[in-house]
Amino acid sequence: MRINFSFENLLRIFHNVYEKILYALFRKLYAKKYPESVIFPWVSIDESCILGKHTVIHRNVHLVNTILGDYTYTLSSMSNTTVGKFCSIGPNCIFGPAKHPTKNFVSTYPAFFSKDNTGCLTTFSEKDLFDEQPPRILIGNDVWIGCNCIIMGGITIGNGVIIGAGAVVTKDVEDYAVVGGVPAKTIHYRFTKDQIEFLNKVKWWDWDINWIKQHHLLFSDINKFCLEKF
Repeated sequence: MRINFSFENLLRIFHNVYEKILYALFRKLYAKKYPESVIFPWVSIDESCILGKHTVIHRNVHLVNTILGDYTYTLSSMSNTTVGKFCSIGPNCIFGPAKHPTKNFVSTYPAFFSKDNTGCLTTFSEKDLFDEQPPRILIGNDVWIGCNCIIMGGITIGNGVIIGAGAVVTKDVEDYAVVGGVPAKTIHYRFTKDQIEFLNKVKWWDWDINWIKQHHLLFSDINKFCLEKF
């Protein structure tokens, strides 16, 4: 049996071993506090965060003061955000960017209003003259946020929402709306009004996961789903 010891194969083997070691190290780092979550390398999760069961935190994500519901996964860093269950968060999204003053203050530059900022790293003030921190973001269940979105602080996103890639969300989004654009606007709703009311009433995301697994085919047809007697 001939073994190929080419540089490319050796590099590939080294990379695979390196990845497994990294994953094991990060898994061990957070295993005690988040035993049922999957956490990839180069992730940081601060002590204020709460992760539900079977959440997935992908590579290079940083979570601060964030709550993620069961089965939610994220490829984007998040701060001061609460997310429901079964949500899909795409890459390169920004949640609650810091605020700058737009009225009264002559300049928007942080040195004039922040004594300890992480942006310009310079200050002319001995105290904070403006609250930079955005209000908390609230995201419902079964929400899909596409890549490169910006969600402004204080926004509430309803259940079942789809936010198109690159959208900038500046106001609350109603349940099961599909929104997109800059600023984001409602394009249409995923289902009829009666179907949306039914889904919000039964709250399937709170059901026993074993039942969901056994009846997963029901989730492929909204019309049949809404005819079931739950």
